Amino acid sequence: MTFKRLALLAVFALGLGSAALPALAQSSPEFSGTDDVEIDRAIGQQLPPGRARPLPRIDPTERSRGPLGLDPSELDAALGTTTRSSDGTTKTETAPQALRSAFEAEKSALAALGAPAPEASRVVVGTDDRVRIGDATAFPFRAIGWLRTQSPSDPDSWFTCSATLIGPRTLITAAHCIYDHDDGGWANQILFNPGANEPNFAPFGEYAYRTAHILTAYIDNYQGYYGSVVPWDIAVVILEEPVGDRLGWYGFKVDEATTMQAHIVGYPADMPQGTMWRASCEIGAFQFSELEVWHDCDTFSGSSGSAIYEQDPASGDRYVRAVNVADDGEVNYGIRLTNTYYDWVLSHRE
Repeated sequence: MTFKRLALLAVFALGLGSAALPALAQSSPEFSGTDDVEIDRAIGQQLPPGRARPLPRIDPTERSRGPLGLDPSELDAALGTTTRSSDGTTKTETAPQALRSAFEAEKSALAALGAPAPEASRVVVGTDDRVRIGDATAFPFRAIGWLRTQSPSDPDSWFTCSATLIGPRTLITAAHCIYDHDDGGWANQILFNPGANEPNFAPFGEYAYRTAHILTAYIDNYQGYYGSVVPWDIAVVILEEPVGDRLGWYGFKVDEATTMQAHIVGYPADMPQGTMWRASCEIGAFQFSELEVWHDCDTFSGSSGSAIYEQDPASGDRYVRAVNVADDGEVNYGIRLTNTYYDWVLSHRE
């Protein structure tokens, strides 16, 4: 169990200022779906068991700084996209000029964030406070689903993660959920079960993917350990069917490194298989670094790929600001939707 930790950090060491990131974040709002959504209990009775994709462990001594540490000539590859189609074909495209320009404009603001200040101490601050979702067939929980992926090396082996609809056909998740460097690369199959909340029952059916997109650097920069690619651990999956038109989807926005009441909903493997759980915690402005955010929401293997989202107090809309990806044995980490990553996700959204 990775329980909540309290990090007492020296905030002044970060040098965060009001101009660290743009004052007005770009955002894509949520859609709450339609009212005529039917539930069929006959669907999904034969779902095979799956092993939860392990939540990767970050070794602080083996870290890549990601795009900020790259020479400008390497940006094409770092921000380029590798796409896998369900027919097995793969293609790689360099980053478009608009994305490279957005990154260059953002680079100085991100660099100002630096890295989290040295901790004074970290202690366990309470027991597991995750709550099982009661009715996952209602919005917003039906827009979250159990992601099942088939091992590229063993077709009888399946892994599970979590994913969230952010468009009619579009899921946001972690790259390591669909691409395993040590298991042959791309998953053979990617299947999404929205609103799942009990074993062997997919209330709205199971949906196959059409294409999956990850940053090329997540593949090319791997040096035999996860820390070498963690800054690029984000993925967009496009489904064959526009299930979001019925079920709805979450909004997503540029993460401005501001204090948030965070929520993470997914499928932790230490709970009954296929059941949906929510964890909540406050993330302070001092918990953000250039591309990552650390948090003490309770998570476990299987929660990989879960959206880290907040609810707008005025509109009530939910906005994804980061993707849950890893832990370091004491706290958990997410990849932020910086301006550049927001634009990258938006460019592939359908």
